[in-house]
Amino acid sequence: MGIGDSRPLPPVPKEEDKDIDFNEDTIDVPPPPEPKADPDIRENVEGSTLYNVENVTTEYTEIKDAIVDKSNATGKTYVYRDQEFPSESISLYYSSRPPSRWDTIKWKRPTDISRDPRLLTDGVGSEDIVQGQLGDCWWLASCAAISRSATHMKRIIPQDQKMTGPDYVGMFHFRFWRYGKWVDVIVDDQLPTMNGFLCFGRSADKNEFWLPLLEKAYAKLHGSYQAIEGGFTQDGMEDLTGGIAINYDLGRKTPDSLFTILYKAFRNESFVSAGIGGSGNIEDRFTGLVSAHAYAMLKVARAAYEGGYVDLVKFRNPWGGSTEWRGDWSDSSTKWDTMDESVKRQLGYADKDNGEWWMSYDDFTTYFNDVTICTVGPDFDADGAPSGDKWLLSTINGEWKSGVSAGGSRNDIYSYATNPQYLLYLQEADDYDPDEDSPAEKGKCSVLAGLMQEYRRSGKEDGLDNLYISLNIFKVSQPPRTRLDARFFSRNREVATTSTYVNRREVTITAELDPGYYVIVPSCFNAGDSGTFLIRVFTEKNVDIQDITG
Repeated sequence: MGIGDSRPLPPVPKEEDKDIDFNEDTIDVPPPPEPKADPDIRENVEGSTLYNVENVTTEYTEIKDAIVDKSNATGKTYVYRDQEFPSESISLYYSSRPPSRWDTIKWKRPTDISRDPRLLTDGVGSEDIVQGQLGDCWWLASCAAISRSATHMKRIIPQDQKMTGPDYVGMFHFRFWRYGKWVDVIVDDQLPTMNGFLCFGRSADKNEFWLPLLEKAYAKLHGSYQAIEGGFTQDGMEDLTGGIAINYDLGRKTPDSLFTILYKAFRNESFVSAGIGGSGNIEDRFTGLVSAHAYAMLKVARAAYEGGYVDLVKFRNPWGGSTEWRGDWSDSSTKWDTMDESVKRQLGYADKDNGEWWMSYDDFTTYFNDVTICTVGPDFDADGAPSGDKWLLSTINGEWKSGVSAGGSRNDIYSYATNPQYLLYLQEADDYDPDEDSPAEKGKCSVLAGLMQEYRRSGKEDGLDNLYISLNIFKVSQPPRTRLDARFFSRNREVATTSTYVNRREVTITAELDPGYYVIVPSCFNAGDSGTFLIRVFTEKNVDIQDITG
């Protein structure tokens, strides 16, 4: 479910909150080019190196030093002005008309908004995050989920940045994972405001600005603020971690082992979000839950209660404030009255209007539609935690070309055979530990493969939407000399598949396969649909991948 919503307009400021005069000169510095994804096939990268974002290329220090030197040489104060993402309507929206009241937006720097602006006041936490008028709750919920890990947030937000003093130059940079590669995004600190208040994402602390600046950098990455309205938390969590996310349907489709999966996910520092379907962002007056909305899951617990145990989950609403769950185990629920005080302290229970609350696991699976778990590494056994200490990643960058390699679904096997095809050679079975692995895993190769369509959100301005995509894996007895033809597909079924075609950015397969040769076929539902894609293949042992499209 694509999710997006917005909050009411900010209040008119009081007299003491009006704009602060700040005289400044600006300097135009050319923005650094964005790195492009590596072409073709990149094989067997050690998992431990995939997330070393410290090696990402950036021109931040070079530009900052140039501004400081110019200020020192002239005796004036210069600050950065981003020419690539200017403080103009083009950076706000791509539609022919501005969204509601966006034509009244004024751009202001933090020094114009706060008397004591800071990038961070006391670290990063989920309570910092408050949604504004932008319908990006899916992304803010992702931020709230990732904020549980100080280590990950330090990778995203470099710590050497100042908002005051001689090192302040009106420029900040942030890191995102983008289609197989970490990129560094530089922005100036001019932020959209209405009536002197930030009108999009903000921190609960009016002097803290990491969230609106991070949101601006993410908007720049996709072309405009409007381009990040509506989406899936799966995408947001992957963009903030470089991990891979798995989605589970709830209600009648809830897996029997889901609570155990969630418990392991939190124990192993994976990240979790959940969504509610519907439309209109309507708050239910009985439950307090909001339709078409995304939430961050912060904790799960099996807590002692009345001689037994109760399974609980804790959530964060990116709206913040009092829009919270109102049922059992909510902040004001009488259930807490009969729980031991020591257990409540362990859970960190607090009755506060901060957008956070506990609820029972059963109520969660009843009222929410899906839950997404993002692991920073492959979750081969689908238990909510990365598998093992070492794993390998192979990546494929490819393209569906209309009339050439955009063959569509198997409804037409002759056309389907023209889709891109890649030979996968699984050389040896995974190591087997009878104390930890099931007998069914002996002699098998654990494979997790994800098919991700690229740059569709950045193309919203041109009318691009997600394509309906699927990924199939076929077993072959020996390496084919050329691409598999329609005869093969008429006689053979896939051994692993993402199943039905869906219009998500990424679809995934988790499979236990015998060593040997396989052919991977990514496809769109409609023949002729064009686009570029990234395939990620996670394995425990070395693999060989070759393009046999021909």
